[in-house]
Amino acid sequence: ELMRGIQSDLCAGLEALDFQAVRSASELRGGTSFPSVVEPRYRSRGRSRVVRDRRQLKDAIRRVVRRRHQEAVVRPPVSGREIQVAVIGNDPPECLPLVDARSAARGPQCPAAVDQALAERICATALAAFRAFGCRDYALVKVRASSSGKLQVVEVGEAGDDEGQQEGDE
Repeated sequence: ELMRGIQSDLCAGLEALDFQAVRSASELRGGTSFPSVVEPRYRSRGRSRVVRDRRQLKDAIRRVVRRRHQEAVVRPPVSGREIQVAVIGNDPPECLPLVDARSAARGPQCPAAVDQALAERICATALAAFRAFGCRDYALVKVRASSSGKLQVVEVGEAGDDEGQQEGDE
């Protein structure tokens, strides 16, 4: 079961996604900007869908709720490189080599081609998310790294849950 859209107040100090989990478009609070991403709350091999207007938004939410029998997460698109961090162990947990989920030429690349300082920040962020959720034994933490070096936790969950689906896959 994948935990999506980490709430900032849950993980003090971690930069997390701004999102809403809903069963219909009428439940959305405040204005929704476009484009937006709609995806199942618990991945279950579901795909992210980028929507560009209110009609597409309603349709995408309805599709997730009907087909996946769960809430739809609505969030802004996230730019930057997606780095996947496998965290193993408990006392203490540790990061395995980082994976660049979308290497430009070859698909996933392990180890990710990032400088040592950024790799250390990504690993520290992944470990903080692992601990914040009370994970045990193993978790896959997905972190977005912007060109300015800003890090955002995108997902925390079990490996293999989404079978490599990427944002924007339709």
